[in-house]
Amino acid sequence: MKTRSTRCCLAVIATLAVATAQAGPGEDTANALNARYAKTSRDCGGPSKPVFLCEGVIIRATVAKKFWVPQDKNISSGGISASYLRKDARFKSLVYHRNSGFTLFPVFSNPRNKTYEVLCAYPNDAGTDNRKDRGCTDHVQTPAVESNCDVLGIMTGQDWIKRYPADKVRYSEICSFDVRDRRDAHAGPAFMAMIDARNLAGETLFAVQNELRIATWGNNPPNDPPVESTFYTVPPSSTESGLENARANQIEWWIAGKRYLPLVRLDLPATLKADARFSYNAADQAIQPTTAANACARYFDSARFEDLPATATAPAMKSLKVVPSACGREVRDDQTNNFFNELVAAFYRDAAWQGASATQADNVLSMRRQLTCHFVYRRYAPEWTLEPGRALIGIQESGAKQCDN
Repeated sequence: MKTRSTRCCLAVIATLAVATAQAGPGEDTANALNARYAKTSRDCGGPSKPVFLCEGVIIRATVAKKFWVPQDKNISSGGISASYLRKDARFKSLVYHRNSGFTLFPVFSNPRNKTYEVLCAYPNDAGTDNRKDRGCTDHVQTPAVESNCDVLGIMTGQDWIKRYPADKVRYSEICSFDVRDRRDAHAGPAFMAMIDARNLAGETLFAVQNELRIATWGNNPPNDPPVESTFYTVPPSSTESGLENARANQIEWWIAGKRYLPLVRLDLPATLKADARFSYNAADQAIQPTTAANACARYFDSARFEDLPATATAPAMKSLKVVPSACGREVRDDQTNNFFNELVAAFYRDAAWQGASATQADNVLSMRRQLTCHFVYRRYAPEWTLEPGRALIGIQESGAKQCDN
């Protein structure tokens, strides 16, 4: 005969199994990115609606800790650089060969209450830190006076290539295609001229990313800027994996706005005939998807790493000893990830947790499984212990070991 406690545990396990089988915001985000990448419309319903408003992916490669915050140079110039990735606007590496960054929601499907304005677009990196008009016109280090392409009579991709031949990458002397709202019906064709110029240049411009200038946004996560995802690359798209940088981005976004930010992998095309691809992996996530706002002011009263000595069956390892708060101890499955995310934000970057990464690749999933085990089997134990060095096993097997895998 099953006890009430046993029935409760089995119900929780069943709920967790169903939740695991369902697609979530991470998979949905990767699918949306790939779908927008694959579309090749020339506008979003008319020439006054440039295609970046609804298709393609606007990405910004970053290395800053608070990746979304405008730098001093962005505030003084009034512009921020990004790139546009689409099936007909490919490139094989990010600016400075970086390996992480973030994507913005397209303006026409932006769920946040703040938007942004794309000012101009260059077929390749244009050294915009040294340009006037928010990075869209004159390069201050050249004797000539650069301007928007239409001012120079350059209206198409073919015009651009004729003026700037594809024998080499030109950074400082090129013009930008003005795509501001003020250009009305000329904005859409101007943006497509940027894409056409890249394709006419072939391998020469494929080697470098294009460059957009966006009006400097604010600093009010999760609405401004409207960040859609953080991403990382791996070789050959970059010299090394940027996964830990993207995880740090997830953590900083959670700390700033208590909002889950999907983490995806971006594989850039190695050749002109290949395609970029975004993919989601649950094991990559440091911060976990949530379905509700935090229900507790704090989920644990204290937590600290201690040394766990070796036993006959397990090596010495670090153990995170957690004392749940009264509120945290009573949360149910819809708040499990909120609890876990607060632990991740506080301790994931601790050397004690990071040290497990070399031997236990699934350490994040293992730590979450151990936390879930305590909710199911040891909810009212005074102290919970979580070890990043333990293997990821099934919850019932973990429960049979008192959550000490």
